[in-house]
Amino acid sequence: MKLEAVPYADQENLKRLRLAWLKTAGWSILVGGGAFLWLAAHGPIAFALRWLAQTTVIWACMLGLVWHGLPDNRRLGQTALLPALGSGTILTLCRGFLISSLAGFFLLPHRQLAATAVWLPMLPGMLYLSAGALDYLDGYVARRRNHTTHLGENLDIQLDALGLLVAISVAIGWNRLPLVYLTVGAAFYVFRLGIWYCRQRGYRVVDLPSRAAARLMAGFQMGFAGIALLPLFSSAVLEAAALVFMAPLLLGFGWDWLVVCGRLEGRRRDRLQGLVQLIELGLPLVLRSVILALVGMTSVRGCLWELNSQWGMIWVLLAMLLIGWMGRCAALLLSLVLAHFLSSQAPSGALMTLFVSVTALMLTGTGRFSLWRPEELFLNRRTG
Repeated sequence: MKLEAVPYADQENLKRLRLAWLKTAGWSILVGGGAFLWLAAHGPIAFALRWLAQTTVIWACMLGLVWHGLPDNRRLGQTALLPALGSGTILTLCRGFLISSLAGFFLLPHRQLAATAVWLPMLPGMLYLSAGALDYLDGYVARRRNHTTHLGENLDIQLDALGLLVAISVAIGWNRLPLVYLTVGAAFYVFRLGIWYCRQRGYRVVDLPSRAAARLMAGFQMGFAGIALLPLFSSAVLEAAALVFMAPLLLGFGWDWLVVCGRLEGRRRDRLQGLVQLIELGLPLVLRSVILALVGMTSVRGCLWELNSQWGMIWVLLAMLLIGWMGRCAALLLSLVLAHFLSSQAPSGALMTLFVSVTALMLTGTGRFSLWRPEELFLNRRTG
C-alpha cells in the first residue's frame, strides 16, 4: 500500500509500524547473532554456520510477510490502521523466530550433534514446544487487550502451518518420524493451492466455516511433533503414533475440500454428517472396549503390573480412562508411560495395540457414558 493512497492518520501510523518492523529486525539480528556465537562456542563452527544460514532464510521470509501485511494491522471489523503491533502480534513474531531457529537444524546431522553435546539434540523439541506455548498465549493476550487484527490472525495461520511443516521436516530428517507423516505438514499448502487453482479456473469456491474440531486436531499435531523432536521414544513407537495422529487430520482436510468445492450440500451433506456423528459417538466406545479386552489378556496384564511397580498409578489411569473420568488426561499420561516402556524393549503386538488404542482415545475423547470431562471445555474454547 502506498502512503499517498491512504488518509494522513494512516500514513503516520504506517510509518510507526514500519519503524517497529525495523526495530524487530534489529533485535532479531542481535538475538540470532548471539545464538550463533553460543552454538559456535559449544560445537563445530560448521554446524553453527549452517544453522545460521537456514534460520536466516526462514526468518527473512517471515519478516517479508510481516512488512507486506503491515497495512492490515486493523482490528477485525474496523478500518482504522493501528499505530502499534500490539503485545499479541509481538508474541506471534517471537514464535516465528523460534520456528525459524528450529528450521536451522534441518540439515544438521543429529548423531554428530549428540556426540558434540548431549543436550544439543534436545534443542529442536524445546524450541517447537516453546513456540506452541506462545501460540496459545499470543491469541489470549490479543483478545484480552482488544488488539486482534487481520495482520495478527494472518500471521497466526501462516505460522501454524509453517511451524508444523518445519517441525515435521526436522523430525523426519532426524529419523524420528516416518516420511509419510510429511503429508500432515504439507496438507495446508496443498489445500490452499487447490483453492487457488479452482479460483483461477473460474470454479465455484464455497467459504469454509470455522471448525472447532479442526483447531483441536491442529493443536494435537503440534504437541505430537514437539514430543517427536525430543529424543525420548523409539522410532517404532513414534511411527505407530504418527499413523494415529495423521488419520483424523487428513480426513478433516478431505471434508473441508468437499465443502469448498460445493460437493457437500443438501442431502449429501446431511448423510455424511450423520455418518460422521455416528462414528464420533461409536468410536470412543469401541476403543474403550478394545482397551478393556486387552487389559484382560494375561501378557498385557503382566506388563501393566510391571509398569505399575515402576511408575505407580497405572491401574488408576486405566480406570479413569475406562469410566470416562478426565479420560483425555488419563489417556495422555498413560500413552506417555506406554511409549517409554515400549521404547525400552522389543514391543509386543498386544501392548503396541494397547498403546495405539489409548493414543486414539486421547484424540477422540471418551465420548458417551463418561462420568466427568472437564478438559473438553478447555480444549474447545478460545481463551481470553
